Amino acid sequence: MNKKNSDIRLRSLLFLLLGISVALAIIFLKKASEKTADDPADYILPKASSPSAPDMTMDTAFLTAPAETISIALPDTIGKDKRPAAEAGFEDGYLSGMDDGAIGEERASYDESNNFPTRTEREAYVKGYREGYAKGFEDGSKGKQFNI
Repeated sequence: MNKKNSDIRLRSLLFLLLGISVALAIIFLKKASEKTADDPADYILPKASSPSAPDMTMDTAFLTAPAETISIALPDTIGKDKRPAAEAGFEDGYLSGMDDGAIGEERASYDESNNFPTRTEREAYVKGYREGYAKGFEDGSKGKQFNI
């Protein structure tokens, strides 16, 4: 039993010495690789290792103006509603009424003005707006926005 105890002690001692030598080797290598801060020029990268700038030059074919230019004036679509007047009035009125119904203030955002060109279209818009506003206000006050 004495021989067995001595083998265990020897192995433990060898393992401890191996651990200490690994730790000392790590410390030595770290100290050897550290640079001194004596000269700040040591930390400046040499010109050869600096990143190169991308080539931003363009081919002259891309820089020349096209041979002919066409200028087209776009039609004025601001203020022109493409929906039928009654439908546009109902939708606009419904949305305004729904908002007013949700906050509980009747006619807070009521606006039946429109840009339709003919008198009959303007009147159809106003009629649709009034119907839509009434329905929207009812739905908004019940909390049923868009019948959800």
